[in-house]
Amino acid sequence: FFFSSRRRHTRCSRDWSSDVCSSDLSLRRARNQQLDHWKGVLSGVLDNAWTESARSIATEYARLGLDAHWFVGMYGFMFERLGTMASEIYPQVPDKRERLARALQQAALFDLNQILRVFLAPELLTQLQAEKAATDRVLKTILPAEIAEEMKRAGGVAPKEYLDATVLLAELDGFGSTLRRLDPASLIAVLDLVLGGLDRIVARGGLRKVNAMGDRYLAVAGVPEGRSEDARLAASAALAMTAFCDEVSRAAGLEMHLRVAINKGPIVGGVVGSDRLGFDVWGDALMLAQILQASGAPGQVQVTEVVRAEAAAGHSFEPRSPLLLKDYGRVRAHYVRERRSLERRRAEALGLAKSLVESGRVRLAETSIASRINRWLTEGAVA
Repeated sequence: FFFSSRRRHTRCSRDWSSDVCSSDLSLRRARNQQLDHWKGVLSGVLDNAWTESARSIATEYARLGLDAHWFVGMYGFMFERLGTMASEIYPQVPDKRERLARALQQAALFDLNQILRVFLAPELLTQLQAEKAATDRVLKTILPAEIAEEMKRAGGVAPKEYLDATVLLAELDGFGSTLRRLDPASLIAVLDLVLGGLDRIVARGGLRKVNAMGDRYLAVAGVPEGRSEDARLAASAALAMTAFCDEVSRAAGLEMHLRVAINKGPIVGGVVGSDRLGFDVWGDALMLAQILQASGAPGQVQVTEVVRAEAAAGHSFEPRSPLLLKDYGRVRAHYVRERRSLERRRAEALGLAKSLVESGRVRLAETSIASRINRWLTEGAVA
C-alpha cells in the first residue's frame, strides 16, 4: 500500500494539514540519510554480516550463485517510501515521525527475512539447484568448462591466445554424394552415429571439440594449457576417428571417409555471437591444417613436422612430398600409419557404436540404412 505515490497525495486531503505533503530541504536531507542507513543495513544482511538467519541465507545465495543484492535496491526503495509516509503523517513532530519510520522499517526488515526464508524453502531450493545444474550443463556443452565459468562469473569472455595448441581438423570425404543419395531420416541417422562416435573418441583422448559444421569437424588440445602428450593423443584420436567412420560407412553401404590434418602452434580462442554463443578458434596453426586436410587422401591422417616430432614415440609415419605453399613456403608433412590390425580396428569401432546406441546417445530411425547398421551392431556382419 505504501508503493503508490498517488495514494500519498489523496490521503493528504483527509486528516492532515495542508502542508503535510510538502517537504523542505532538511526533511529531504534526513530522508536521504535514512535511506543510506537502511541500504547499509540491507547490504549487511545480504553480505552475511547481520543475524544468524541472514548468514544462512547469504550462504545459500552464494552456493546457488544467485545475486542477493537485487533485494537491496528493491527494499531500499521500499524503505524510502516508508520514510516518506512517516514524514507525511507527522510532518511537524520529529520524534513521532522517527519512531513510526523505525517501526515500519523494522517490520519491513522482518518481512524481508521471511520472504527470503520462503524463497529459499527446501523444495524451491531443490528446484533452483536443478534449474541451475541444467543451465550449467547446456552452457558447458557449447563452451569449454573454464570459458563457461568465466561467462557465468563475468558475463563475458576475453579472447585468449593459446601458444601451445594442437589443432585436429577432419572433413567427411563423400559427404556431398551421401547427402544427395539419402532421405533426411537416413542421413541424420548416419551422421548422428558418426558424430557421436567422433565426440566420444575426442573426449576420450583428452581433446576438446570446438564445432562440427557441415562436413567439417574441429577439435583442439592445449586449451587452456598444453601438455607434452597432446600431439600423440591427437594422432591416436585421429586414427580411431578414421577407422570408426570407415566402419560405419561400410555397415551403411556408403562411401564416406575422413580426411584428417593435425598441426601445432599458437591460436586465438574466443566466444562469438550474441543470440547463440559459440567458442571458436583462429590462427595460422588452423589455416595450415586446413590446407593440409584439403590436400590429403580420404581415410588418412596427415600431420606437420612439429606434430610428427612430438608424437614419434607412439606412432609410425610415412613422409609425403614437401608442399610449396603460399605464405608458408616449403612445408614437410607426414601420414600417420596404423599399428593396429584391421580386426582390432573393426572390433573397437563396433564396440563404440554399440555403446552409443545402447546408452541412448544415438537413436537409429526406422530406415533401410538403420536396418543395415542394426544388423552390424547385433551380428557384427555387414549386409
